[in-house]
Amino acid sequence: MGLGFTPTGRRRWYALMLRGLIAVAAGIAAVTISAAVGKALLVGYLVLDGLLAGTLAFTLSIPRRSRVLFGADGLVDAIVAFALIVWAPTTATLIVIVSNWAIATGVLEIGAAVLMPRVPALAWMIGAVGLLSCCAGIAVLDWTDLSIVGVLYVFGAYAVVVGGLFVTFGFILLRAVRRPEP
Repeated sequence: MGLGFTPTGRRRWYALMLRGLIAVAAGIAAVTISAAVGKALLVGYLVLDGLLAGTLAFTLSIPRRSRVLFGADGLVDAIVAFALIVWAPTTATLIVIVSNWAIATGVLEIGAAVLMPRVPALAWMIGAVGLLSCCAGIAVLDWTDLSIVGVLYVFGAYAVVVGGLFVTFGFILLRAVRRPEP
């Protein structure tokens, strides 16, 4: 099944599943806890998502340009996480940072999906994640009077949906790994 993973990478289905489970957990927690803990959770999510995006960039057997875009996605996550750790932004600034992060990572994911025509299953999943990310970023940026709680609710909904996509693709990949190769 041409899912875009090398034989070693095919066994790393857990990176996709872990990325999805972390996103779902972060999304659920974002809407059930305080705003201060929610910001810390967002930073943790960005760090872990960046590490897992970097892992995927090295394990995918896809065109180099797509791998570079996956790596850039992880780098954007790390930069935003670092900025949120060293700088305590106001709510309005946090909204701009989170929305621009979502748009930037969405554009990178859509670009990576477009550049991997040999791997349609992965391309569709990554493209869908990128589109959802762009939509969430634009929605948050458009709501100038959104509170930190509103940002957390949008982030929570986004994370649950995207996490579900990653977990689903992880299961698809796991099934492909367990199927005997022709």
